[in-house]
Amino acid sequence: MKYTNREVAEKFDRWQEYYDPSATMTEAEFDALTIDEREAMVEEAFGTDAAQREQQGDGDDYNQTA
Repeated sequence: MKYTNREVAEKFDRWQEYYDPSATMTEAEFDALTIDEREAMVEEAFGTDAAQREQQGDGDDYNQTA
């Protein structure tokens, strides 16, 4: 499954899987930030939103493989 930066920022489980796999942020800290703040953090770390990269043909996005 592919997620946009916003989708990663919206859900704590996605946040942990794609942005914070080392679990450095607690769920309380996650909840204390707005979605916009979390989305900005993802963009700072990984760059342009996955949906925009796809449109531009600039590489991979967040892929969930099983």
